[in-house]
Amino acid sequence: MTLMSTKSSQLFRKFFGFSLIPIIGAMSPLLVLPFVSRIGGIDIWASVGVSQSIGTIGAVVVSSGWTVAGPARLALAEDSSEQARIYCRAFWSKSVILAPASILSCIIVAIILPDMSLTFPLLLTVAMVYSGYSVSWFGVGIGSPRITLNYGTLPKILASIFAIVPIITTRNVVWYPISLLVGTTIGLALLHLHLFSSILPPWITFGELQDTLRSSISPAIIDVASSAASMAPVPVVAAVTDSIRAAQFSSMDKVFRYALFSVTALSDTLQSWVLERNARFTKRISFALLLHVVLGLLGLSILLLAGSQVSSLLFGAEVAASASIALPYGFAFFAKSLSVSLIRNIVIPSNRAKTMALMNVTASILCSIVMVAIATQVASSNGSSVAWVYATYELLVFACATIITYQQARRGGMLP
Repeated sequence: MTLMSTKSSQLFRKFFGFSLIPIIGAMSPLLVLPFVSRIGGIDIWASVGVSQSIGTIGAVVVSSGWTVAGPARLALAEDSSEQARIYCRAFWSKSVILAPASILSCIIVAIILPDMSLTFPLLLTVAMVYSGYSVSWFGVGIGSPRITLNYGTLPKILASIFAIVPIITTRNVVWYPISLLVGTTIGLALLHLHLFSSILPPWITFGELQDTLRSSISPAIIDVASSAASMAPVPVVAAVTDSIRAAQFSSMDKVFRYALFSVTALSDTLQSWVLERNARFTKRISFALLLHVVLGLLGLSILLLAGSQVSSLLFGAEVAASASIALPYGFAFFAKSLSVSLIRNIVIPSNRAKTMALMNVTASILCSIVMVAIATQVASSNGSSVAWVYATYELLVFACATIITYQQARRGGMLP
């Protein structure tokens, strides 16, 4: 077997592992959510969108930039012991942030949903914040799909399956967030036993903790700003419109989020390969960008032509989204597909994270202000104007990443 065929085989295995496994994991909530939307009713379904949106922002705060910068750090580590140490630093830095992020997220959800029982939405919010402990970044960084499968995907799938029976028999949807908490906890415990032979990873020094939090600030700003802007549409619509419109908007948003897992899967597949030491970086990044363009166009087409039908099939005709909401989400998908590849493979490894953070925060603030400004108009519409503001944000992020990439090329090449 030639060297070229061996490397092609390795890339194919990574593509299979990092594409199929995350997609399976992404589909696991679809085992439960159709029951939640139908058993819980419109009000509960609208609250799911708010809790997941705010909770996801909280999870990004907990991840403190490791989803963006972590895989690159692991890919450039010299050996497995250094990779294990990087994981320890990530875990304990996340642990410091978990409680305050959960409390703040719950307060925001309670403000947006003042007229309903908060047991379910607050528990779901905490479960979403807790997902900031996701282990997928570690599997991506060390190039091991088995890590993501065994300690991320499988525990969540099994927990989701076990949640279906009590939801149906008790007609109580609170079992859904409980299953999320249980699945994440089991996955973490098993990974720690695999890596360190203990439930918790080795403690790091206070100085290491400070250094870790400090070095994560710029990547965290990029991640948090991106998530804050992308997750804002559902809470904004829910805060100013009725439950039916909020539920329908939430359905399209969920279809979009599930579609985005394909972008993450492709980027995860290619990142360690693109950044491999002594590799032909320019050719590999060009190939990666081409694949992301194809995926972006495919996602745009599918969301535009079938987004409304998919939301109806998954969550019920009563909360199905309209095609006018699907169009801006399609453009957002295209822009996101391209910007993710540029940020992960060029911006972060080239030490341009601070520049990207500044551009990203600026775009996020501007688009968030616009969303709030048009909130009164949303009350009498289906929220498509808010979706267009979000699509504009994703296009701005892509433009910023493109500018940095061009600057790197002008300076003598894009090789980090």
